Amino acid sequence: MRAGLIPALQGGKPLAHSTQLPKGSARWAVHVITPTARTLQSLAASLTRDSESVSATATLIDDLAQDPRSLHLYARRLLSRPNAGERLLLVVDEFEELFTLSKDKAQRKAFVDGLLMAACPEEGAPCAPAASVVTVVLTLRADFFANCAEFENLRSALDGYQRYIGAMSQEEL
Repeated sequence: MRAGLIPALQGGKPLAHSTQLPKGSARWAVHVITPTARTLQSLAASLTRDSESVSATATLIDDLAQDPRSLHLYARRLLSRPNAGERLLLVVDEFEELFTLSKDKAQRKAFVDGLLMAACPEEGAPCAPAASVVTVVLTLRADFFANCAEFENLRSALDGYQRYIGAMSQEEL
């Protein structure tokens, strides 16, 4: 993600094999997080990184824990600022840490529900990426894929939106 997808998006250049990037992706706001043991704290700290006040982070943690719409709503507010970008790319690197480090089941569920709601805010409708201002990319080791079945909504989302990525070729390196 950090060596391939993100620089390609920010540079506006096609990926290997001439894969075209989404229009305007060079202007996307990018946040990369790793879940850690305090998943919601990691997410909130990244999203509020430009805030002077730690209370902004604390408030967002509470909001994320209480309402799955909070991430979507916060992203809209974040992107409404001048020069903020047209879309938010949220990369959750090492998503397996959600299962290995986070012991709080309610926090894990709030995190997953928030990510899915942000990416697909129209409940009950098929996920249409254009309906949201958030693109979520998860990286997950293959040996943890089965853990995603813990969350029915995540399992459904992964059915239609997954891509297996192997080792990089010499050209990609």
